[in-house]
Amino acid sequence: MKVGFDQINVPAPLLYRRIVNALIIIVVPATLTLIGQAPITPDTKVFIGEILAYVLSLLKAIEFILGQDPQPEDNARPTQS
Repeated sequence: MKVGFDQINVPAPLLYRRIVNALIIIVVPATLTLIGQAPITPDTKVFIGEILAYVLSLLKAIEFILGQDPQPEDNARPTQS
């Protein structure tokens, strides 16, 4: 795994992408529903929502600068005649 701005065009590792996508699809909506129904002040709800959006944005930003090591090419392939 490599980290850097030169990795922007290289896809992030599959496991990392799946974890971030699962957070976006499942965890974030469930958390927002829980916060919306919680008996806390509206100011606290807004603050928690802002923190959640910030963390999610950081995860997506990390995905763009994280890259995979190139896979070694298999030179032992048989050639077809």
